[in-house]
Amino acid sequence: MDMQHHGLADTTNSLRDAILSRRSSDEIVTILETLIRDLDQHFRDEEATLVEVAHPATKNHAQQHRQLLNGASSRLGQFRAGALGIGKLFQYLSDDVFTKHMLGADREFVS
Repeated sequence: MDMQHHGLADTTNSLRDAILSRRSSDEIVTILETLIRDLDQHFRDEEATLVEVAHPATKNHAQQHRQLLNGASSRLGQFRAGALGIGKLFQYLSDDVFTKHMLGADREFVS
C-alpha cells in the first residue's frame, strides 16, 4: 500500500508541476484522469486487504473511499465545464484525499 501511496504522491506532484508551469487544460485533465484511475485502483486494493484481514472498519472505510472518488470525479467534471478552478480541485485532492485520508484515516490500518 505504501508503494501505491508514493506513486499517487508522485502523480500529484506532477499535477502540481503542470499547474505551476501553466500546461494546457488537456494535459492537466490527462494527469487528473490518471490520478483518479490510480486512486480508484488503490482504494480497491486497500479494501481487498481489509476484507482479507476481516478488519471491523472495512465497510466504513470503503464508504469513505466512495465519497472521496465521487468528490474527485465530480470536481473533475466541474473543472472540465469551466465551473471550478484547478486550484480548488487540487486543494480537494491534496487536502481531503491525501492529507486527511491517506495520512490520517489510513494510519489506523498501518501496523
